[in-house]
Amino acid sequence: MRWLHQQDGFATGAVHDLWKGIQSQLHLVESRDRKIPFDQWKPREKLEAYIFFYQISNGFVPDTDEDNWIFLGFCTARDHHGVTTLANLYRVLIGKCKFQEFWKAMEQSDMVGLFKKYGLGHAIPQLRNFGTLMNVVGTWYQSVWELKRFTRLPTVEPMQAVALDYGFYNCQTPQERMALRRMYAEFFDRGGDEMKLHLACISGQLAFFLLLELQKLPVSADLLSNPYPLEQCGYMGMVVENAALCSESNYELVKKLYDEKGEKVVILTHPDEKDEGINEGFIERLQFLRESVRIRMTDVQGVTVKEMATIS
Repeated sequence: MRWLHQQDGFATGAVHDLWKGIQSQLHLVESRDRKIPFDQWKPREKLEAYIFFYQISNGFVPDTDEDNWIFLGFCTARDHHGVTTLANLYRVLIGKCKFQEFWKAMEQSDMVGLFKKYGLGHAIPQLRNFGTLMNVVGTWYQSVWELKRFTRLPTVEPMQAVALDYGFYNCQTPQERMALRRMYAEFFDRGGDEMKLHLACISGQLAFFLLLELQKLPVSADLLSNPYPLEQCGYMGMVVENAALCSESNYELVKKLYDEKGEKVVILTHPDEKDEGINEGFIERLQFLRESVRIRMTDVQGVTVKEMATIS
């Protein structure tokens, strides 16, 4: 919906063809979905795929501020040529696959499998980091992609994951924050490898890595410190939409119950014996969710689960 309103003239009602074009695609979806407004479709991948089908068929590609810029891997493109290459591959793909296949591949992090199914798998190795991102993005993704987005948008503050992982929490002045942002922008503009930056982040080696990449550090190395590495932490540098926190001994039970409900949740665990300080540490780190966060306690067959989700 944000993308629709950003198109020239659409928000003011001056252009109606765009809306008609969007509506003309309803044959792609099941009859039950046609009876409700498409911005209420669930899961979200169905709506995002629907908008993308219209975009890519009419010469558009997802812009930096759209979810599909990350969810469909356009963030991995090194430059405009890379964006064009990926867009052309998607045009071929949607000409071969069914809409249902496409949005389910998004939901199940299996877009690479869909490319391979329709004879486009040969292109994946040429798309740096595309396969790595698309194999996980339906569940979670590396915060480096939000860092890259931040360097390209007129946003003053980065999201919490980026602030914590990439040093912005260390900035004391706007000048420091801007210098840090310019440094990362330079790294991406040079075609720097995002996943190598992510690995440097979660190993606590940002300053060393960026010094090698840029030949100099335009900011103090102190600004590039972060809490990593962390022992036995499988979500370092990751962004999720929905998470649940439970004790290690209850993991299998909680996983089974969420599977039965058909809810897609990243289940994180803490040691059975913990103090409140450790618990609060988990909760603080879970503030890396994409938007504002809802936290609630749920009792599942006598097991207390702390649920965290973004509020759209």
